[in-house]
Amino acid sequence: MANKDFRFHVGLTPRMWVSFKMLATESNFESFTKYYKALSTWVKEHKKLFGDSILKDFRLDILIELNPNNCDINETMFSLEMEHERMFGGEKPKYLEVLAQRIGNTLWDLVTVYSGMDCPNCIYDDGLRYVMTIKENTRKRKLALKCESCGHLQTLCGKIFLEEKLQIIPASREDIAESNEMGV
Repeated sequence: MANKDFRFHVGLTPRMWVSFKMLATESNFESFTKYYKALSTWVKEHKKLFGDSILKDFRLDILIELNPNNCDINETMFSLEMEHERMFGGEKPKYLEVLAQRIGNTLWDLVTVYSGMDCPNCIYDDGLRYVMTIKENTRKRKLALKCESCGHLQTLCGKIFLEEKLQIIPASREDIAESNEMGV
C-alpha cells in the first residue's frame, strides 16, 4: 500500500527558471509593492505549471489573489537589495516546490503585519503576526495572532485556538484597524 503523504517532486525546468529570473529587473525592485505584484503576477501566469496542490501547500493560492492596496505591505522585513540576491542570485532550484516555497514565504512576509507581541512558545521577540482565521464549516472570520516560527495561533486576548479546520490568511489593513477601533 502506498503512503498517501508521498508525493513526487516536480522538477523546475530551465525554461521556467529563465522566465522567473526575468523578474529580476530594476523596476520590479523599486518598491515592496511592485515586488509583491511582480511575484504574484508571475505565479498567476504559471498557475497551471504549479498545479493546485503546490499552490495550496505554499499558500500561493491565497497570496496571489490578495489586493496589495488592502494590505500593509511590510517594508521592514528585508532590504530589496538583499532580496534580489537571495531570490535571483543563486543557482536554479532543482524542484518547483523549492521555488514555490521561496515565493510563498516572501509574499507572506510582505503582507503579514507584526503585532509587536512576543510568541509565548518561542524565544523570538515580536514574533506574532496578525492573521484572519476562517472556519471551514461556517466561513466565520476572526482576527488572530500567529507565530511563523512555531505555528502558535491565538486570539487577540491570548486564548489558544482549538479548532482544527481553519483557513489562515493575512489580515487586511481594514481587519487590523477595525480590531483596534473596537479596543480588542
